[in-house]
Amino acid sequence: VLEKTGDKSVSFESESDDVMFRIETLISLGIALNELITNSFKHAFNDKIENPKIKISLRAIADNKFTLTYQDNGIGINKKKLQSNFGMELIETIVDNYDGVINIISTIPKWPTTIEITFNE
Repeated sequence: VLEKTGDKSVSFESESDDVMFRIETLISLGIALNELITNSFKHAFNDKIENPKIKISLRAIADNKFTLTYQDNGIGINKKKLQSNFGMELIETIVDNYDGVINIISTIPKWPTTIEITFNE
């Protein structure tokens, strides 16, 4: 649905391990992903970005420990603006509830915005 609300033709790619989460975890992850996708539509994709893309991956890295990686090929992330962003504060609160950590990576040329969230369930 979000794909159709943006004013750009954004392609989505996803990859995931076969993971069974509690419904509370799924709801929380959905809220966090909604915020990230919304931020990409609002801020990442301008007229200079050809073939805008969003990639989401979910991996089990240990017993009850997971990594959710969110990437877009937009203009990159402004870490100062992100820190004062209500959506990011919401994501941080959600991640804290799962003893998680958010890592913002800006060194991958193909994916200027990469946010890695490691959390427990």
